[in-house]
Amino acid sequence: FFLSLPMASRGFLFPLRRRLLCTAAPQPLAFKIERTKTNNLPVYLHYKNGRTRCVTVVKKYKGDVEVLKSHIQSVVGRQHEIKTKAAALEVIGDHKKEIDEYLEKLGF
Repeated sequence: FFLSLPMASRGFLFPLRRRLLCTAAPQPLAFKIERTKTNNLPVYLHYKNGRTRCVTVVKKYKGDVEVLKSHIQSVVGRQHEIKTKAAALEVIGDHKKEIDEYLEKLGF
């Protein structure tokens, strides 16, 4: 049926079929971030030193910490230090909006 169509003879159907066959499924991430009870992402701002120093904290993650750190490092920039604390990652500075948007884009 498809070969009798004039468009099939011009090659319109074959690139579409090739594109569908070559599309690979996205690779699963090595970490997972759970949402809070109110369905928000667990990214918080903490103020220290008498509210003169701002720290962005990412909590409730599971999986490979180094991969998560590299993803956050790509969002905030290489010049910002990321510290691993007990069950939390701390990024120096106010990066809540950027990290929230990035994690939303990843599907969390």
